[in-house]
Amino acid sequence: MKQFAYDFYGLTGLEEILEDFLQHCPEQYADILVQVFTCICDREIVTGMVGKIAAVLPQAKIIGTVTSELPVIEDWQKRKTQLCIMVFRDTQVKLHSFARQAQEEEQAWQRKVGQTLAGCCQETQHLAGLELLVTAETFAVRPFLQVLAEKVSDVPVFGGGAYAAVQEEVPFVFSQEGIVDQGILVAAFVSRKLKILVADSMGWRPLGKTMTITEMVDDYTVAAIDHKPAAHVYEKYLGVDREDFHSFNVSEFPLLVEREGYLLARPSIGRTDADALTFAADLQTGEKVRLSYGDPQAIIQQALYTGQQVQAFGPEGILLISCIGRHFYVGEAEKLEIEWYRKIAPTAVCHTYGEFLRQGRNINTLTITFVAVAFCEDVGKRQERKRVVDSLANQDFQGHLSMVHRLAHFVTVSSQEQEALAAQLVEVNDKLAEANKRLSAMASMDRLTQLLNRGEVEQHLQELVRQSKEQDRVFAGILLDIDNFKKINDTFGHDVGDRVLIRLAEVLRSCVRSHDYAGRWGGEEFLVLLPDTAAAYAAEVGERIRAALREAPVLPDGGFITVSAGVAQIQANETFPVFYQRLDKALYEAKHTGKDRVVTAG
Repeated sequence: MKQFAYDFYGLTGLEEILEDFLQHCPEQYADILVQVFTCICDREIVTGMVGKIAAVLPQAKIIGTVTSELPVIEDWQKRKTQLCIMVFRDTQVKLHSFARQAQEEEQAWQRKVGQTLAGCCQETQHLAGLELLVTAETFAVRPFLQVLAEKVSDVPVFGGGAYAAVQEEVPFVFSQEGIVDQGILVAAFVSRKLKILVADSMGWRPLGKTMTITEMVDDYTVAAIDHKPAAHVYEKYLGVDREDFHSFNVSEFPLLVEREGYLLARPSIGRTDADALTFAADLQTGEKVRLSYGDPQAIIQQALYTGQQVQAFGPEGILLISCIGRHFYVGEAEKLEIEWYRKIAPTAVCHTYGEFLRQGRNINTLTITFVAVAFCEDVGKRQERKRVVDSLANQDFQGHLSMVHRLAHFVTVSSQEQEALAAQLVEVNDKLAEANKRLSAMASMDRLTQLLNRGEVEQHLQELVRQSKEQDRVFAGILLDIDNFKKINDTFGHDVGDRVLIRLAEVLRSCVRSHDYAGRWGGEEFLVLLPDTAAAYAAEVGERIRAALREAPVLPDGGFITVSAGVAQIQANETFPVFYQRLDKALYEAKHTGKDRVVTAG
């Protein structure tokens, strides 16, 4: 595939852009998808824009959404539009448009749309991914996402919501078939060869104590937290009373909730007369939440990890979906992030009112999140690209972001000191320390390989064992050990040994799925966990890892590195120690029957 990204303002330059594309468009292709991300929120102008594109490219599929960028500009002729044109060699794009009529009950309509789309997907062979564009009027699409996640599994799903920064404007989504004021647009990518990697980055840190949602009005309105009116949380900890309450005053301090191992942010968008809080994304009674703040250092670390995932994937095109709240928060720093991705592959950017992303079994609604979607048809010829994202680790944010980080750190430390003085809050302090420990473990990575460290991998393994017992879910593990690693260190030195570890980490990232867990177990041992997966597939992954290591020599003498691997699938009522013992035994057998092989435990 080839991807082209163009920017223009108003309608100036659109004809020249289309002419330039025609000059550079490959002669042979299977399909063309044009995505239009425009800050112009005028139905007539956008309809004319789409008409011009369709007239020049009648064979193309066209979808788009209203979006916004800083600075917010009133004059539409100065507002930015970005075209992302994807030319696929072996992929067909199928568009689905679902518009809700005013008389239709919303949740029933969502479930119906989910069933309809799921039916189309189930009838489609070689479905490679789904992109969703949703209007602001129907952004709360939990029933739709639940049906889709249940019916369509193991397919990347990504997307976002339309947004207009000017309050009087009502954003919409659109295609060549027309404008959708309330509804959902879907682009289905169908291909034997297209691979899609979806990686996300947030960087918001927990602040203060853990609280419990004790009463809900509906899925998006929290009535009480710790048995007190929900709005009191922002009054007590941020000093935002009823008169001062506005989404801009509290959006930088969203609630954090952990759901099935994934950390989700929930900014409040409103306060009711009954002191309940409304949110753009769903919450549930009984969930544990904490206030949070945007930590510049965490933003850097997570953006670096996401960039390295994308780079290791070797994309031919990249689509960045950045939450408008995050965009407003990081400001000019986002331009630097975008430039890193553009050095990897042609990159387009869409700012959205929240994001949609498959995470494990679920398709979640995210906020203040940065999602990178990498596309590649020519998997067998991925180019080795220059390491460009490491510079992120040295980025030093100044001014507003630096101040926020230090002030929030001061507040956190001061709070802990005050709580330590009160004997009656000892139990609360213990719970707070445990919550901090869990959240820190989730964010921690092995510094050399940028994979999960042992603590994090072990936590996921414990959780998978628990799910196996309580929910009868299966999973498989691959325990890998680099062959002759001590000899490599002794012969070539530890610098080469480090390069060998990094190379294996890159291969692991490229061979596992987005919801799998890959980490460094210790020394030259690595552990991969594959949820909802049987041993046979895990063994195939192990063989792919072995094969990938032979694609390029790593050692100074031109030699390749090899690994031995043990594979095991969890058995009924099996405990953590017993499962790991079988996994380790399979690895032992692989090491002592010739190395460079994969052995599956009986």
